[in-house]
Amino acid sequence: MSALTTELGVGLKAVNVQSLTSNLDAYDLYLKAREMFIARENLPTSWQLLERATHMDPEFARAWEALAAAHRSLEINPSLSMAHAVIGMQFEKTGVGYAGAIRDLGKAIDNDPKNATAWLWRGITLKDMGYIQRSMGDFEQCLAIDSGYLNCRQYLAETLLTMGRIEEAIREYESTLEANFHSTSDAFVSYYVHTGQRTMALTVAALGLRNQFAPIKDWIEAIENPDEDHSSRVARFNLWGRGYNIDVCSMGTVSIALRQPQCFTSIDDARLMWQPDSACFRKTPEFKDFVNEHLMAYWQEKGLPPQCHTLNEGDFECD
Repeated sequence: MSALTTELGVGLKAVNVQSLTSNLDAYDLYLKAREMFIARENLPTSWQLLERATHMDPEFARAWEALAAAHRSLEINPSLSMAHAVIGMQFEKTGVGYAGAIRDLGKAIDNDPKNATAWLWRGITLKDMGYIQRSMGDFEQCLAIDSGYLNCRQYLAETLLTMGRIEEAIREYESTLEANFHSTSDAFVSYYVHTGQRTMALTVAALGLRNQFAPIKDWIEAIENPDEDHSSRVARFNLWGRGYNIDVCSMGTVSIALRQPQCFTSIDDARLMWQPDSACFRKTPEFKDFVNEHLMAYWQEKGLPPQCHTLNEGDFECD
């Protein structure tokens, strides 16, 4: 497990494995599946191992929980934490929406205040909803529980960047690079471009996209020349992406640099909306449509994020 901790940037406290089965074979399958799941590798095999574990012991709540059969898990043991967290993350993409996500992630934390992943997921959800300051508190709590949870540290870095606390953001972000933690975050590419660190920008961009031979030079040049026509750059990215069954809208921060607002209108990409370079998107009808569909009811009940303000006749704007 120590090798897993080092390579994945996930501390042992974040995994928090606890045996709730007397079937040692089922427990062994659970551990193997859990490692695959944390690494986000061989997920089909991970699901198969978990299914075998639940067949060996139908009352193995932790295995049901990891399999994301969270409702079944809670029927067996209502006091579990991760099951509520999984349900909460599913609610973001169902009819219950963000309000349901926040509710069940809160239950997960109440059931286990040391569940670092629940704090991380709630922080991500709050950040997606525009509550940047509140999300920072959850990421900090995640790290207070497990200082080795580098995904929490990288989300904290993104949050500090969004808040304009640049030096702190860079310190947190670059500490994850020192740990050889290569997540999918690419929020700092623009910072390195604007501060004249072009080689670093190219490196971080390549790490963010992961797959080889991406036209990252087009990404950098789009940041350097935001008002240019980017249609040829979009075409090159889409041509490259065909080999990986992706397009510009699958490339996160790339779509910001290439000024593709149609890419920001799904819940999967909500985190893009609040990045500093997304200010242009926050002035578009697409942004207001997203807020009105997914966020406004919660905002009206709990209050608008500090960077957003009401206007006349029920309208609003966000900085």
